[in-house]
Amino acid sequence: PTVDSKLLDKNAGYVHIKSFGNKTPELFKKKIEYLLSNDIKSLIVDLRGNPGGYTSSAYEIAGCLIGSKTVTMMKDNKGNESFYRGTSQDLLRDLPIIFITDKNTASASEILTSAVKDYDRAFVIGNKTYGKGVQQTSFILLDGSFLKVTTHEFFSPLGNKINKIGVEPHFNTEKIDPLKVAELLFSGNQYREYNSQLIKLSIDGKEFIIDIKKGKDRNYRSAFKYIIENSDGDSIEIGSKDNWVKFDKNKISNDFYFDNLKTMESLTKSSKDTEFTVKFNKDIRPRTVNEFNVKLVEGTFFEEVPLEYFVDKSNEIKIKCKEVLNTDKEYYLLVEGIESIDGMPLKNGSIARVYVY
Repeated sequence: PTVDSKLLDKNAGYVHIKSFGNKTPELFKKKIEYLLSNDIKSLIVDLRGNPGGYTSSAYEIAGCLIGSKTVTMMKDNKGNESFYRGTSQDLLRDLPIIFITDKNTASASEILTSAVKDYDRAFVIGNKTYGKGVQQTSFILLDGSFLKVTTHEFFSPLGNKINKIGVEPHFNTEKIDPLKVAELLFSGNQYREYNSQLIKLSIDGKEFIIDIKKGKDRNYRSAFKYIIENSDGDSIEIGSKDNWVKFDKNKISNDFYFDNLKTMESLTKSSKDTEFTVKFNKDIRPRTVNEFNVKLVEGTFFEEVPLEYFVDKSNEIKIKCKEVLNTDKEYYLLVEGIESIDGMPLKNGSIARVYVY
């Protein structure tokens, strides 16, 4: 199947279009109808790795988003222009939508992306697309074989060039997981009023409300920090009991992202001393000692240092870094999600600041 979908949480649906085949529009509509029946409040459309396919399929899916507006403009080598419109449908007219793209998003998927971007119908995040802005036409030969010839260059509805340039996202997530970024940007949709667990910000002129609790979750911290660091600085507000309060991102320390963890004494290590010992007050379950639960991260966007793990004793683990630590960076040792031998999660996660000389 060229389309996958799932419910991400209480309010967001997710659709991954892998390529544009003959049956893709039909599959897309079925997946969307299922998600809408579950009362989603927002939708994430993932086009990462999509090499394109039938442009007619892209036009039909575009019709669910922009109606019968122009999807693309084709131009031949004589400069003759042809305009192609979406197949108008009411399926997704009002739902907030985020598109995710990467360097392998190409051809028909760039047609769809550029159309929703030009009409401000979706917020595009991820990385710049591939830049295949030409269309091929197949001609059948007498022996039954085909000759495939490039016949047209295509442009966005507003005439923006795509070939060898690509489509720039509204928000380039660089190496940060764009799906986690998308989930966070939609995480506050279910809340209608300000409260102390919400943060409001603007990216490229678009306003989003983020659930702070979700942002501080260990799986989303790096994406959360990246969003705040790269949002419009003057627009950030945090919810209070009575209203929204200005929030200066330049005054945020890393403690803000880790305040749900117990702070342990800081450690001072030589850059050549890359081993750590963590001791627990209970015997622990060895299988929970892994890269998800024990991390050494640098402080910029919490990029993880590769580690090796050894359960040395029943209540003690040893950690060894697979790379030399940098004296110019700050590091944090995070321990979360470890279970005791009886299968119960340990009550508190912990954090220790690591200084390297």
